Amino acid sequence: MMKHIVLILLAGLFSVNGIAQPSRVFDVNFNNCDDIDNIDGKLGVIAGNPQCECGADGMAFRFDGVTDSIGYDDNIERILNQDFALSFYFFLDNTTNTTDQVDLISFTDSECVRDSSLTVRFVPQTSSILAEISINGAFIFTLRGVIPPGQCWNYVVINKSDDKLELYINNQLIDENEEFDRNFRFKPGGVLSLGGSPCINSFSTRFAGLMDEVRLYDRVLLENEVISENFNPDRIITEDQTIFIGESLDIVTGNSCSSSFSWNPLTALDDPSSKFPTVSPVETTTYNYIVNFGTCASTDSVRVSVVDPNVSSCDQLFVPNAFTPNDDNRNDEFGISNDFIIDDLISFQVFSKWGEKLFETSSIDEKWDGTFQGEPLNPGSFLYRIVYTCSGEEFSASGNFVLIN
Repeated sequence: MMKHIVLILLAGLFSVNGIAQPSRVFDVNFNNCDDIDNIDGKLGVIAGNPQCECGADGMAFRFDGVTDSIGYDDNIERILNQDFALSFYFFLDNTTNTTDQVDLISFTDSECVRDSSLTVRFVPQTSSILAEISINGAFIFTLRGVIPPGQCWNYVVINKSDDKLELYINNQLIDENEEFDRNFRFKPGGVLSLGGSPCINSFSTRFAGLMDEVRLYDRVLLENEVISENFNPDRIITEDQTIFIGESLDIVTGNSCSSSFSWNPLTALDDPSSKFPTVSPVETTTYNYIVNFGTCASTDSVRVSVVDPNVSSCDQLFVPNAFTPNDDNRNDEFGISNDFIIDDLISFQVFSKWGEKLFETSSIDEKWDGTFQGEPLNPGSFLYRIVYTCSGEEFSASGNFVLIN
């Protein structure tokens, strides 16, 4: 019975095999301290004087909340009038003190009529994101979601398909609207504005803070794609994991612009001054990671469970949820941690998130090195399936894991 359930689950996971990988059709990352769209090389129209600073990945632009904004008007509606995903990162200025809605990103015409417009705002009173699409000023489709505490950089993804809108905040699906009008079309002549719409009104204000990695994709992002596209600034990338007594675990964190951070507890942690420490606990321990930005602090944690291999049962197959094939001789291969419980390995397979088989072996000693046809693969999410026998009975295990550079 268990084998049949696993196969059904895998069939669901691999049903995306026929879906093409999403392409970025608009990509502004500010890494060269300019406002260029890296897809077609077009520059935006800058108002004010946004400053270039450290960002979620590479560099970002800081908007002053008064005059700064960037506008793109090169037929953006051609992208918005299909299924699309909009994603971006923002870091609200620590000195922001307003009850007005903060304008993050918008698409509207110069006449500022609420007709075929898109707005994404931050609402200070509720610490939430409010996304709206307006049709003829009368029909407004909304998405709302509270930003979880403990993060300074926030990652927002908005999906629009023919009949649904979705809002992700920091990898979590927060809200969806299944009443969207599939016949809706954005009118030409609109401007995609970052940091402040030209249509600021009496209840909204311009954005003061950092914005980075503004992207539009040619279709909606699936949940695993939302996660794999995230740079995880100031977050722990290593997920909760199980190790055996006497083993160590390398903790991997995302990019950070702060040099002020701390770990606790310091138990069995090799270097408290490192953002990538190695831990060797002798009992189950939760490690907390705090990154300080003055009045803003980002917090995250990872739980490391410690088990005795002498009491492992046949259905407890331990597989890491991340590995780093960067040739540093640490966590360079992906394989089975407690292979000693296996009598016979029938198959160990690795698949892409699209269901393409990348690796297969029946050798208990062979692990995956993160390559396909001799070429190293890019970071992202992958799937595994393992079939084995233990104590004369057949078992199956499946799940997902992350490849990290």
